[in-house]
Amino acid sequence: MKRILVPIDFSECAKYALDFACELAHKNNSKLLILHTVEHPIGGGIDPTGASVFQSFDDGLIDHLIQKGRKKMDEVISNISFPAEEITHLVEIGHPADFIVDKIREYSIDMVVMGTHGASGIREALVGSNAEKIVRRATCPVITMKSSVKLSEIKKMAFASDFAKLDNKAMALLKQTQDALDMKIDFVRINTPNDFQRDALTKRHMDNLVTKEMFLKSSLHIYNDLSEEEGLLNFAEERQSDMIGMITHG
Repeated sequence: MKRILVPIDFSECAKYALDFACELAHKNNSKLLILHTVEHPIGGGIDPTGASVFQSFDDGLIDHLIQKGRKKMDEVISNISFPAEEITHLVEIGHPADFIVDKIREYSIDMVVMGTHGASGIREALVGSNAEKIVRRATCPVITMKSSVKLSEIKKMAFASDFAKLDNKAMALLKQTQDALDMKIDFVRINTPNDFQRDALTKRHMDNLVTKEMFLKSSLHIYNDLSEEEGLLNFAEERQSDMIGMITHG
């Protein structure tokens, strides 16, 4: 793992993500790319015909926002315990999700670590936020967090799938993530009334996965619940998981 990207908006949860990324980078001898994106401010107005129009703000305001972002970025860099020469930091203007996905490709990022706002946690990360867009479009693993987490606290991941068709590249990235965090993975298939599968078939798919990809620190589980989301959350709670993992198809 050579380079970790941390998008920040200078919020508390972004600070949690940066602290975690510093620990992860130190453990794996990685470099950090810290990115703050200034969204272009656009206002609305009405033209003489009564139609809605967009109004861009002047360049002076844009410059002010960029300079403000750079000042905050300098404060962030000066307050983290990570070698400055191993950090690249950018403050640029653009759409956050698009910009982050572009930087993943441009800098050959191996992992993204980012904060999510609010108390909804996994639900927010997957519904309508910038985090959701990045998770679905990123070409590397993405770790999202809403509270302060120490790397040493991550001992176990609950990873859910149907295990029928898993992308080889995605599974290789999962194994890379497991190695980077040095954690155990509890593989689980959530059986629901609308998507039920016989245990024998599920176990065959799971065994093939573990044998092929050589996930040594792992265990296999089948869990029954009314929905996949509730089943995964309940399973993770029962297993006292420190992280939830999924592969997206978007």
